[in-house]
Amino acid sequence: MWNLNKVVRASLLAAIMACSSAYGQQADVLDVFNQQVDAFNQKDIDKLISNVSDDFKFFYVAPDSLILEVEGREKFAEAMAGYFEAIPSVKSKIEEYAIVGNKISFREVVSYTTAKGKKSSASSMGIYEVKDNKISRVWYFMD
Repeated sequence: MWNLNKVVRASLLAAIMACSSAYGQQADVLDVFNQQVDAFNQKDIDKLISNVSDDFKFFYVAPDSLILEVEGREKFAEAMAGYFEAIPSVKSKIEEYAIVGNKISFREVVSYTTAKGKKSSASSMGIYEVKDNKISRVWYFMD
């Protein structure tokens, strides 16, 4: 016959372990995300590509289509080098985020100075999928 105290303790222990595991995963996802944002703001291409997986894919989500913008670390490095060359003053600020499992969704505002010296900004929403502490997929929804 089951002892009710043992059943309750076992249930509580299982619940605590599940929450700890989920919290640990969320902390890992947030850590990788923060590293990526910091690397972006520092324009550190080596750090940016070290945070992504070998099979990395970057998608733009347009109103009626999904566009594979970059596939692989090398292409990502090339794309970021071109981006930073075109917009050297760019900075990212994360306005809010939510983590579910191994994905983090966020609202980002990038600010920059145009070639004519005008201050400007753009807003987007993104989702990063993190596997084995590396960003494997990115989806950006542009305004």
